[in-house]
Amino acid sequence: MSWLPPYPGDGHAWMDGECMLYCRMAGRVLAVGFVKTPAGEGRMYACGECLHELACLAMKEIQAQDWADLAAR
Repeated sequence: MSWLPPYPGDGHAWMDGECMLYCRMAGRVLAVGFVKTPAGEGRMYACGECLHELACLAMKEIQAQDWADLAAR
């Protein structure tokens, strides 16, 4: 099973703004959730490339957990 992260033009609610993940560049971004800090709470936005990077990191973590579960059996 493969999964592609969201990308501009895919039907999601993309807008112009600043990426709040890795690149911090201005461009097309997608609201990906909320962030809560001691100063308050607000929406978090990410560009397609950073969403792809985040998805790759998440998949690595999921695979590492799967391998750890197999080794524990």
